Amino acid sequence: MCAGTLMKNGVPKSARFILKEDKDLKKAGRGSCQVLVNDEKNIAITKWFDNKPVTFLSTVHAAQTSDTCQRWCKQNKVYITVPRPEVVKQYNSNMGGIDLADHLLAVAPSRYRTRKWTTRFIAHIFDLATTNSWLNYKSKELRKNVPVKKIQQLRSFKMEIAEILVTANFTTSSETEDEEQSRPKRSRPAVPLPSASSRTHGALHLPSAGEVQNRCRKPGCNKKSTIICNKCNIHLCLTKERNCFYNFHTEIY
Repeated sequence: MCAGTLMKNGVPKSARFILKEDKDLKKAGRGSCQVLVNDEKNIAITKWFDNKPVTFLSTVHAAQTSDTCQRWCKQNKVYITVPRPEVVKQYNSNMGGIDLADHLLAVAPSRYRTRKWTTRFIAHIFDLATTNSWLNYKSKELRKNVPVKKIQQLRSFKMEIAEILVTANFTTSSETEDEEQSRPKRSRPAVPLPSASSRTHGALHLPSAGEVQNRCRKPGCNKKSTIICNKCNIHLCLTKERNCFYNFHTEIY
């Protein structure tokens, strides 16, 4: 039992010459429709004209009594009543999940151009699993009465997953990557804090003594230090009284 929209090239050949042309439905006006049922009486094709013609294929709805809906008329600048088949009503009331999925899948997708359908399929399933995980995470946070503005957004959620996957495959060799990025010139450039997954991976985090003092970037510490983390590129205290370097790389804030 299903219903959905149908593209022109998906219409069966036996019905293509029976369905009315788009221009004929347009002449009949908004709300005009045509319903075709196959010989087995288990599949119905409904072509309905609103702003443009739309074709539906359904195993549930056929030529049932239609209701009405309100549509905006640009010509007269008023709302008008338009007849609507039952399949259109049910489709519009149950298509929200598909629209939401398409909207979320468009946020930082992992797909790329390729002719291999297997690669596209795997990338699509990976994105779908990620968005479903984010929806599950969001619903749990809402049940905890967490404010919406404090819930991690989908883009940063995907970024954290990517960083965790990359961190899991870090090597412990002495080779380091140059992570310097071009920043706009200003008097005191702000160095962004690294992510939690990057901070807690300590194989590449080694201290070095700098020549200039700067404020310690460990939350809660207001002291100054000349010790710099080679990986994070930020100043941290490393003294007998304050070991902010160790605490910063082992605690989750």
